[in-house]
Amino acid sequence: MCMKCGECKAGQGHYCAKKTHVYHDTFKNGCPAPLHGGFANRIRLFTMVTTPLLCDGLTIFTALRKYGAGANKMVGVKGIGTLGHFAIQYAKAMGSKDIVAINGSDITFEDVTKLGATRCIDLSNKDGFQAEHRKIDLLLVNSFNESTNWEVDLSLVSNHGTVVVLALSKVPMSIPTMPLAHRDIRIVLSFQGGRNDVKEMLAFTVKQEIHLWIVKVQFDKINDANESKEKESNAEANKAWGWSSTLKED
Repeated sequence: MCMKCGECKAGQGHYCAKKTHVYHDTFKNGCPAPLHGGFANRIRLFTMVTTPLLCDGLTIFTALRKYGAGANKMVGVKGIGTLGHFAIQYAKAMGSKDIVAINGSDITFEDVTKLGATRCIDLSNKDGFQAEHRKIDLLLVNSFNESTNWEVDLSLVSNHGTVVVLALSKVPMSIPTMPLAHRDIRIVLSFQGGRNDVKEMLAFTVKQEIHLWIVKVQFDKINDANESKEKESNAEANKAWGWSSTLKED
């Protein structure tokens, strides 16, 4: 971050044109070496509970607050993994009374209700999800792929509703434009948050007693776990990473 531009001065340094990511990036001073972290004589360590908050938790918190989750909004959460389990809890803590979990895997009703959802939609059950047409005011999309049927997703969104895509993918988004125009639906993407957002998110998480559901992996197995997760389909990943009835709180 340059700390001089309008984004930085507004506390939105994550949008700064001169920002440098901590990995998979290049230095902005002309150094040709790729960036895979950093070198320092001191490091700051976070607990296994805090670390996910600074990425997935911040992403969800910022999106829900920015796009108006609250008492008068029905929130839909598609993809109940790391992002999704934060989304349900934060939406409930922000006052949303109706929170719908949308998933095509074997996530159970018991799991999503533990997190705070009021019900679960199975997209493979055509009759079931048709009953939910045009009801969701704010839909968070945490995963998509080549087979995603955006027409179905949009059919769940209310007139004047908002779809926030939080999944980052190289897969193109093939979205029908007619529902967007005819029903005044907007689609936006959201990216993490600034320094002030981090402070507010952490304070909110503590005050509302948001609990993370995590999976522990031995340190020497981290690379294997990451590789396995990347190769699996969304449904298979949900099973392998514990987003099922076997998931335990820590």
